[in-house]
Amino acid sequence: MKTALKISFTFAGLLIFLIRCGGTPIPKNPIVELVKDQPNGQVYTVTLTDMDIQGNQYQHKYKIFENAGGKVNIRTTDLINVSDDFFHLHENDLGMEVRSRNKDGKINNLITPPGFTNFIGNPEMGTWQDRYVDTINVTSYTDSTFWVFNDEYRYLENELGLEGLNITRKEHENFQSLYLYNRPYYGEKTAPDSTKYGTRSRHWIHIYPGFYSRRRYKRNFYKSTPYSSSRSRGGGGFGK
Repeated sequence: MKTALKISFTFAGLLIFLIRCGGTPIPKNPIVELVKDQPNGQVYTVTLTDMDIQGNQYQHKYKIFENAGGKVNIRTTDLINVSDDFFHLHENDLGMEVRSRNKDGKINNLITPPGFTNFIGNPEMGTWQDRYVDTINVTSYTDSTFWVFNDEYRYLENELGLEGLNITRKEHENFQSLYLYNRPYYGEKTAPDSTKYGTRSRHWIHIYPGFYSRRRYKRNFYKSTPYSSSRSRGGGGFGK
């Protein structure tokens, strides 16, 4: 009898706790929903290509890259409704990888520069090349080696939003050793308030002009939330 009473009180306490907390379940991660039907072993990359607000509804648009036998299939979603918390969690992640699975089946939920998981550094898709500069008929060697896509994969540079950006071998190696599966990576700071990749990238302004135009004129585009001031969360743990 005492045992039964103890269980009843424990359940009642849990119920009161849930009621006080609002009893609201954690919403599903829309990114996970996008790839839930991917076959086992499928190598893929998901990038966040747009964000918008219609009335009070927050929205995301994604691009999904599927590696299939040397061919990369690309599809872009429509604008998908997301919660305001999820929107603000990813407010710094425009153009970034938000989920990927590599050839070994390992999934990365952390924020990554586009293409860094499955494309940049992949010897089947391109090479690291020394950059030479011809100045007044004198060729001088630079101390950096840059990624160059093979001709058949050159379109990925545009699809990933990387055209015009120099990606050095050192940068990619540092990402692989220090950040991959460990923490979000937005590249080096290019100014006190700017990073090489993501929403704070000055380069991205030319790649996604529609987004920046809407953000400028929609006063409620970003509201004050605990997520707004944090760039370190990276979206990896929300609704997993």
